[in-house]
Amino acid sequence: MRKYCRLLLFLILVLVPDAVAGQETLFPSSLKNPPYEALINKLSDILKNKARDYIYEGDFNGMEACIDIQSMLNTFHDPIIYGDIENQRGIIEYYKNNSSDALQFYLRALDHFSLADYSNGINTIMNNIAIIFNHIEDFESSRKYLVKAIESTPEKDINSRS
Repeated sequence: MRKYCRLLLFLILVLVPDAVAGQETLFPSSLKNPPYEALINKLSDILKNKARDYIYEGDFNGMEACIDIQSMLNTFHDPIIYGDIENQRGIIEYYKNNSSDALQFYLRALDHFSLADYSNGINTIMNNIAIIFNHIEDFESSRKYLVKAIESTPEKDINSRS
């Protein structure tokens, strides 16, 4: 009997702190969110910011390397990450003066952001598409996408976006 009391006491001492800390089990394979998901999301954010730095530096090779790594890390098929990747590819093509290719990437990014209902991404893409149309001197289409960008922005953010 004493042996069972020790076992019960041991289990209580081990399981109660885990339960209080929010972990439902001792076995990581049974966790709701795998521990590597947070790491992958953090790495994706770092790579997105690094790619942005490469844009400002004009380093397309570094940016393409970031895009390749982000593509490999997107094992959860997150539409926002896909949208960011397509947006970055569109930026590269825009700076290479390939407006039609850039437009194709932006439209794919718009599809991904729309799927996730990500208003900041939708606004960014609409503005990028407007820039493309302005670049090819289709000012009416450019104006149309700028209006769509404003319409896609939540009302609480309209002052900062307008």
